[in-house]
Amino acid sequence: MPQAVIDKLFNPFFTTKPVGKGTGIGMSISHQIVVERHQGKLECRSQLGAGTEFLIQIPIQQPSDAPTGEGKGSVSNSGATRVEPIAVPSPG
Repeated sequence: MPQAVIDKLFNPFFTTKPVGKGTGIGMSISHQIVVERHQGKLECRSQLGAGTEFLIQIPIQQPSDAPTGEGKGSVSNSGATRVEPIAVPSPG
């Protein structure tokens, strides 16, 4: 992948596909989820003619000032993710 493409890769609405074949928001949304929401890293490694790979790193433990909410995973003392159940009323 050329460096000019890599430089724009995470920009909203950037695409290398023909008109009508792509929206150009997939990589932008991925960046928002990994980097902005989870304080992780999303890196593109590419060599022309050899291929491209994406490195995704998401920390096991989020910074202490990160908002947590009902139904979201939280971190236990062991560093493993714990999923908290949500009570859902049964219909009828």
